Amino acid sequence: MKPITGKHRSIPTWLVLLCLLALPASAWPQSGPTTGSPEYLGSFPSAEKVRADIIASAGDARPEEIEGRVEGRLRTLANALEHSWKTGYTNRETGLPIMGIGSAPPAAKRLHEEYSQQYVAIYRNANDKYPDCGLPTKLLYFIGLRPCKLVNYRLARDDYDGTYRNNEAASIEIAQLYFPEAVRELFVETSGGDGKYMSRHQVSVGKEQRQAEQSRQRAEAFWKQAPRLVPRALALFIVALFLWLAWRRARPNGPRSKDRVNPIIDIEDLYLFARRGRVLGAHERTSLHAETTTTTSGGGGYMHQGSGWISAPSSNTTTTVTSTQHQTFFIREDGGSELEVKFVDLDFSVRTDNRVAIVYAGDKWSRCGIPVAAVNLDTGNWAIQRNRVKAVRVGTSESERKTFVLGSIAVALIALGYAVVGHWGPGFLVAGLVAAAVGILGGRSGVSRAAIAERVDACTREIAAGR
Repeated sequence: MKPITGKHRSIPTWLVLLCLLALPASAWPQSGPTTGSPEYLGSFPSAEKVRADIIASAGDARPEEIEGRVEGRLRTLANALEHSWKTGYTNRETGLPIMGIGSAPPAAKRLHEEYSQQYVAIYRNANDKYPDCGLPTKLLYFIGLRPCKLVNYRLARDDYDGTYRNNEAASIEIAQLYFPEAVRELFVETSGGDGKYMSRHQVSVGKEQRQAEQSRQRAEAFWKQAPRLVPRALALFIVALFLWLAWRRARPNGPRSKDRVNPIIDIEDLYLFARRGRVLGAHERTSLHAETTTTTSGGGGYMHQGSGWISAPSSNTTTTVTSTQHQTFFIREDGGSELEVKFVDLDFSVRTDNRVAIVYAGDKWSRCGIPVAAVNLDTGNWAIQRNRVKAVRVGTSESERKTFVLGSIAVALIALGYAVVGHWGPGFLVAGLVAAAVGILGGRSGVSRAAIAERVDACTREIAAGR
C-alpha cells in the first residue's frame, strides 16, 4: 500500500476546532474562585440574618449562650473579610501576603463594619451584664452544672468562633450555611479556620491555646501522680503532727507554784485535806432538761378505679426528762470563818447545825485543791463526787516526757523517710509502729486516775470512821 500523501492526507482545520468545542467543560484548565468573585462576597449574610439563624436553631439554649454564639459567628465572618484582600505587603517571618480590610471593596468594608459593631456591642454588654464567678462556682462545671452566665457566654462564643486554628468545624459550618460549594473552601481559608492566613490575633490565640494545652497536660500529669502524692502528703502531715507533739512535751514542767494547783506527777504529790465546821444552811436547786423524739411508721395502701384501701401512718412520741441537782452548803468552820461549798448531783443528806467535813484534793506544793467529797460527822453519811476526782490535774514525769519526745521524733523521722523515698520498707514499717507505741504509751502519765480515786475514797472513809 502506498503512503497517503497530498491534500487528501491532511486533517481539516475545521474538524480539529469542532472536536475541541465538543470537549466537556471539566477538561479545560480552570482557575479557582477568588475573593473577587461575585458569588463569594454576595454570600456573606447580614448581621440580622446571623442572629435570626442562631435563634432559630437555639433549641433550649440560654440567652447568654445565644449571645455568645452570635458573637462567635460574627467574629468569624469579620475575620474572613479582613483576610480576603491583600494589602501588597508580605510577612517577613511566614512569607505570606499581609491581608487587610483597607484594600477591600466598599461593600465588603460596610459589611465588615456591621459585623464589628455588632460583636463588639455583644462583648461589652455581656461583660457589663454578667458578673464574674468565683472558683467554687466554676468547679460546678466539672459535674455538669452551668450556674455562671459569663462562663456560659464565653463557652458558646468559643464554640461558634471559627477564627481559632483548632476550631475549623465552626468555620466549615458557616461555609455550609451561607456559601455555595464553589467558594466554601475559600471562606474556610480566609476565615482562619485552617490557619492558612495567620493574623496577629490568631497568633496570640494560638499561643494562648498552646499554653492552655500545656497547663492541661501538667494538670493531667499531676493527677496521674496523685495516688503517689497523697500518701506522701499524709506522711508530711504526720511529720508535722508528731514534731508539734514533741515540742509541746519537750517543755519542762517548770517550778512548782504555791499560788495555784499544780499537776500531779507522782501519787505521793497528791495532797488530801479536810475543812470541818457546822452547817449554817443548805440550798438545793433542780434544773430540768426535756428532749422529745417523734417517730412515724406505717401508712400507705392503694386505690384502683375508686376502690381499695389506704392506712394512715402511726406516730410515736417519746419525751425524756433529765434533772440536775445543784447543792450549796454554807459552813462556819471551827476557826470562825464562813465557807461556801457547791456540789452537783451529790447524794448527800445534811441539815442545819450538822457538823460536816469537806474533803479537798490538790498537790502538796500549793496545799490547795478542789472539793471532791463531803462527810456528815453527826450521822456518818458520806459521798464522793466522782467527776470532781477525774478533774484533778495530772502530769508526766521527766522520764516519761523524754520517752514521749523521743518516740514522737522517731515517728516523724520514719514518716519523713517515706515522704522522701516514696514507699514503706519492712524495716521502716516495723520501726514506725514500735516508735509510735513507745512514744504514745510512754508519754502517758504514770499517775492513774484510779489510784487518785482510791486515795480519795480511803481518806473519806477514814474521816467518816474517826468523826
